[in-house]
Amino acid sequence: MRSILLKGTAREDLSIKPVSLKAIMTLSTRPLIDGGFSRNLLTQFLAEILSVPALVYHLNIVIPQCIENFNSMQILKRFLQSVEDADWFSEFTKSMPGTKVLAFLGNIVNLFTIDSSVETRELAYPLFTNATTLLLEKIPNTVSSKGVFTQWHELLGWHTPSLDSAQNQNVALIKKQFHFLWGHRCIKVLLVDTLRDINATYERVEFQPPSQASTSNIIRRALDRGSSRGTFNRGNRSWRRLDCAEVEQVSRVSAMFYAALNTLSQLRLDILTGICYNDNVLYGLWLLLTSLGPHCGMKEFLELLKQENALRKPQVAMLMLFCDSMTHYVT
Repeated sequence: MRSILLKGTAREDLSIKPVSLKAIMTLSTRPLIDGGFSRNLLTQFLAEILSVPALVYHLNIVIPQCIENFNSMQILKRFLQSVEDADWFSEFTKSMPGTKVLAFLGNIVNLFTIDSSVETRELAYPLFTNATTLLLEKIPNTVSSKGVFTQWHELLGWHTPSLDSAQNQNVALIKKQFHFLWGHRCIKVLLVDTLRDINATYERVEFQPPSQASTSNIIRRALDRGSSRGTFNRGNRSWRRLDCAEVEQVSRVSAMFYAALNTLSQLRLDILTGICYNDNVLYGLWLLLTSLGPHCGMKEFLELLKQENALRKPQVAMLMLFCDSMTHYVT
């Protein structure tokens, strides 16, 4: 089934008839249903079928009924829950080359953004966030500097290609799938709504516009609230800690996007543009940082950087993502 799908969906224009594609997907999912979605059958389906490059993209356009079947079978939820088992995830990705993991993650992102149900929004954190981060961190294992056996990849840069030539195709559509990750809907679900709810719990002084006009609305608002005096009225509330639940959630989501910046090196500008497109993201992150203390928690961040593997801490990733995004915003 995988071979037929690879040959039939290897280009942007399908070389397989929709009725044939629907029959293949029906045959591919039937063992899952008959087997009660056992772990082994689910693993085979994910590794062999859902890793076909841009499969979900094609299905959503040509046969949306297949996507509805995926949703009714809770394929996405079952995968995200399985990732919580570290041993299963290690075994699942052990023999998968980077381009195959990339294609698989593209389908997972596409599947997540298609379904707008309340349940899917509930999967956003922590399940989807953690799974996406782990997969993004897995891909760079095959990325290397330019050499005899490396090829240029539109998303990854120089990398060691998969032995399966069909797995290296459909890069343009995979790129479209990943753009959904930092598109308006995902950004809103993962960051904007979360930051709005978190910052609403803290009292802040009313905004006083600066005496001189600023060239950037986000910078004007940030600087006006950014000084240590009067910008954050905590009242009877204490400063947030870096390890509190609210900061942890935003940090892990930020770590996911920071992992995307590092892994999808050729899409760096696209990712930063997607994050900066809505002023509420940077502004919300700034307000969160100001709630960490009079100096935006710099002392706590410095202590965190002294720890082992500090750069892998999600809180550090949040700070670095904010700095990179602000730099991109003003340039």
